[in-house]
Parts: sequence; structure tokens; C-alpha cells
Amino acid sequence: MPMAAPVGRPAFEPVSPAVARPPAQPIASQPIASRQPEPPVRQPVQQPVGQFGQQPVGHPGQQPVGQPGQQLARAGAGFSLTNEDLDPAQTPADAEAGCPSSRCLPRESIAWQELEPWDAWESFLAKISAENDLLWAVLQDLGLVSISKGAIRLASPATGFAQTQLRENPEFRTGFEHFTAEYFGEVMRLEIIDANPSLPHMPSLALVDAERNRRHRAAICSDAERNPRIRSLLSAFGGELLAVEVLEAPPLPPLGQRGVPG
Repeated sequence: MPMAAPVGRPAFEPVSPAVARPPAQPIASQPIASRQPEPPVRQPVQQPVGQFGQQPVGHPGQQPVGQPGQQLARAGAGFSLTNEDLDPAQTPADAEAGCPSSRCLPRESIAWQELEPWDAWESFLAKISAENDLLWAVLQDLGLVSISKGAIRLASPATGFAQTQLRENPEFRTGFEHFTAEYFGEVMRLEIIDANPSLPHMPSLALVDAERNRRHRAAICSDAERNPRIRSLLSAFGGELLAVEVLEAPPLPPLGQRGVPG
């Protein structure tokens, strides 16, 4: 017969309720240094800049350092041209430097009283051709009659090209007198007679040049016809000399010593 449990004592021991424990904290092997934030970079305050060389606009009492406006002002304050070729205030040492033509140089006078009339006139035309080609084109067709104190007499038909141009362009006469004052040392009037230029008494530059070229060509052709090598070549092939091409201008003495072809 089973035995009864003693009275006053429970047949089993009650289980104690579970107590919640906090989770275990991880144990660091060594402390980790916290990263400090980088300090903010100060950006320079942009100031409006006026024209080149002016102080930048800012607040009263504020003195910006290293601003673009100050850098430009400092650069412009000491700016100067160091190249002599670019400096407009630099005066060239050479009288001909920067001069576009012979108008800037002193004229070389023509001693017309010591020269033959034609030599003085031809020298005068050579000076004009370098400065006024239109006036030279008119004067080269005029025949020289005489050069005297205060006047130069030239010959041209009344209805010819030269006289027509002189009537229609009065500035030609003004320019002519200006050049005579420059090169002959005195103002000389331009007097024209109604006559045709001719050699040798009333020579024009056009007629004189044509005669010089004609004589030069004739001399070249004569030398070619008498040249032994050319004659031998023509004889060998039964040929004949048809034409001679002149490649050089006629050799001339210096201006003032040429004279009129006789």
C-alpha cells in the first residue's frame, strides 16, 4: 500500500522565475580614438572689382587681403613699356626710322645754274617720280625749252594730253611750283608754249628715253650680227638672225651727266 506524502510539505519544489539579465557588453581589446571633424576651410570673400587699377569695393573699415582687385591694381601701378620699338614716346635715333617715304627727309637741292638745262630738268623729273607719279606722267611728255630764274618754259600742243591735264587739274601747277621751291631753291612758274617736243632742241623725257632705247637696241643687234660664234652657227645650219631680245636697259652715266642724244 502506497505511503502518503507527509502533510505540510509540497510534493515538488517550485521553480524560481527567470531573472532577465542585460546582454553582455563586448570587451574592447584597446580603446578606439574618436575621429575629430576637420576644421572648415575659410573661403575668401569675393569683392566686386571696378575698373583696372581701382580699389575693390568692400565694407567700411574692412581691408581685404590678397583680393584680385588689389593684385590687378599692384600690377597696373608699375606697368611700363620696356621695348623701345613699342614705346610711342621713344624718339627714333635714325631720321629715316618710321618715315614712310622721302617726304620726311630733307630734299637734296639741284644746282640748276651749274648744270646743262636738260641735265637739271631730268634730275628734277627723277625727284618728282618718287613723290608724285601723276604729275611726273604729265611732265615727261613736255619738251624743255628753257630754265631761267623764276620760270621754266615747256613745249606741248595746245590740244595735247599734257596741256589738257594741266587745264583740268590746277593742283598740278601748284604741286609743280612746290617742288621747284624744294629742289631748285626758288618758286618757278610753269610756262607752256604751243609746240611739239622734238630732239634735240625741245626734248621731252619720253622722246629721250625712246631714243636711248633705240640706240641701245641697235648696238645690241649690231654686236649680235658681227659675233663670230653666232655667224658660225647660222652658217652651219643655213639660218638667219630674225630678232634680238634686249634684256638690259641701256647703260647711262649718273643723273646730271647724261645730256640729250645728238
